[in-house]
Amino acid sequence: MQPLMFRGRRRLKCCRTSLWRSEVPVHSRSHLAENRRSLFIVAATDFDGGAELYINRLGVALAETGVDVTLVGSIRGYAGKSIDARLGPKWSLRTLPLGVLRIPLERRRLAKSVGSNKGAFSLHFKREQIAFTKLLSRRGRVIWTEHGTFPAGLFGRLIGWAYRHASRYVDEIVCVSDVVMTSIAAHAHPAARLSGIETAVKDLPPIPRSNARTRLGVSATDV
Repeated sequence: MQPLMFRGRRRLKCCRTSLWRSEVPVHSRSHLAENRRSLFIVAATDFDGGAELYINRLGVALAETGVDVTLVGSIRGYAGKSIDARLGPKWSLRTLPLGVLRIPLERRRLAKSVGSNKGAFSLHFKREQIAFTKLLSRRGRVIWTEHGTFPAGLFGRLIGWAYRHASRYVDEIVCVSDVVMTSIAAHAHPAARLSGIETAVKDLPPIPRSNARTRLGVSATDV
């Protein structure tokens, strides 16, 4: 994975590491060393996908190195120390209107859950990034992990300005691939620092539809 260069002075730095090989991510190690080896993973979702698996493994890998890891929120299958901050559902086009109205309440709940503790804060989803980054940046370093490209369509347009504004307060945005990094760079604040990590999922070129139909044994009229 080679560093990417964009117009202006922004340089996107890539660090080669992989959580899937049971290594502690470089970005997390360096930030935690500066924050008394304490990490709060702030995330709440009912989904069960790659991001959730990453968060589960992140908590396990860092805890094994002696880091005090606490999940603030809820993730399926998370077995480590956690605090249920009673955060609402993950943001989507359907949940966004109520989610925006819940921001003041959820900020108070998050502040109460974290208390006076300081450390590094790991944020993975748009609600947490947009609504909580400025608050948490007063308590320690904030790291975003982007597991996919910036949302397309109406949802992306609705949160675009707020995402750009919130990214002014993040210490680093870690992206899982060059493709993701390029997408996020187009929507984050110009001053935001972006870097990349390797995962087990590589960016592969799309399979032509004709080849896919042949492999699946279907005709053009079927798909």
